[in-house]
This record gives sequence, C-alpha cells and structure tokens, in this order.
Amino acid sequence: MYCTLKMLYPQFLYNCLEFEYNNSPLKIHHSERRLRRIPLYTQVATAGFGNYLDDQDAQIRELVAPEEASFAVRISGDSMEPLIHDGDIVFVHRQSEIASGEIGIFSLNGESFCKVWDNRGGIAKLISLNQSYKPIRLNPSDRLLTHGKVLL
Repeated sequence: MYCTLKMLYPQFLYNCLEFEYNNSPLKIHHSERRLRRIPLYTQVATAGFGNYLDDQDAQIRELVAPEEASFAVRISGDSMEPLIHDGDIVFVHRQSEIASGEIGIFSLNGESFCKVWDNRGGIAKLISLNQSYKPIRLNPSDRLLTHGKVLL
C-alpha cells in the first residue's frame, strides 16, 4: 500500500496544482524584453478608482519592452499589488478582447483601469489583486473598452 501511495502522490500533487491553475482567476505569461521605441501614455491608468486614458497623451520613449507591446502606461494606485505597484510602467499588447484571468487596461464609462478581467459564471467583473478593493461588477448599461492585455 505504501509503495502505491508513494508512486501516486506525485501525480496527485500535479493534478491538484493543475486544477488550481486552471481555476485561478489570474493567468500570467512572462514576455521577453529588449530596448525599443514605444508610446508611453502620460496619463496614468489607475490600479484603484479610475482615471482617463486619452490617445492624444502619448510620448514616444525608448524603453526595455516586450516585442509584442503596442504601448506602455504608468500605473497609479495599489489595487494590483503585490504584482503591479504604484508608479510602475506596464507594457500592453493592444487587443480588443482578453481571456478571463488575464490582466488588462480597460476604459469603463470613460475612466481607465488596470485590472484582472473575469467573466466566469456569466458575470463580468474587473478584479483587483489587492483584497482591499472590491470587484467592479459590470452592468449592461456600462461602456467597457478593452485597450489590451498587460504583458508581464
């Protein structure tokens, strides 16, 4: 019996970890980086309560950025800690949709946010990593624009 459990334990552990990963609301994929010229928005995206992100407020900067990054934005607030901190610059791949569990830059009713997108169970939410912030549940009347996926 002991030998059987000893042999099955690694598979059991792997299955548990795989289950947790697949059911986690957060999905992280790391990107390779190199020095390149990229638009950096001067208006911050909020990891907190929301700011405005305007296409006119971008400066071309030379930054070490992932190849697939379309633009960069500075983060304001602590709602995405411990992963993203106040003042951090995040790189974003411009795309109109992201998968549930990915971190994105969004405009919700005109205000910009850096949050985790979650639409599991048919309920759309923007979620903070910092547990001090409640999820933002979306209503049918809300105007949500996905600017893109944050590249970590």
